[in-house]
Amino acid sequence: MPVIIGAIVLLAILLYLNHAGIIKWQMLTMIAAVVAAPIKFLSNWLKGSNERIDEIKQSHETLRKEEATFREPREAEIKRNEEIIKAQTQKIEELNKQQKVIEVKELAVDEKVDNMSEREKIQLANELFGKKEN
Repeated sequence: MPVIIGAIVLLAILLYLNHAGIIKWQMLTMIAAVVAAPIKFLSNWLKGSNERIDEIKQSHETLRKEEATFREPREAEIKRNEEIIKAQTQKIEELNKQQKVIEVKELAVDEKVDNMSEREKIQLANELFGKKEN
């Protein structure tokens, strides 16, 4: 609607200029030709840009699909590795617990040995290594 109103106003101005003798029709046609060329160029460029935009969108969609096919196996591999790491971490925690139990037992044995007399130590060593006392 604004384009039609603008065209009517422009035509009215041109008719006034022609009637007043300020400008002749020959000059008007030359001005119209000079103005029409850039307008045609811009309209073709804008229409062509829509096609270019569609082409870019299609290319982008293709890249998205390729990226998804590349990403999905990697994500599955990462998930599997995370599960392996989680299992290994649990094993390490279990081993740490076992190590603490062994350390507590070792401290108890060390304390017991420290409290033993020399005679008891010799007797225990003989029992453990199979030597009999004379």
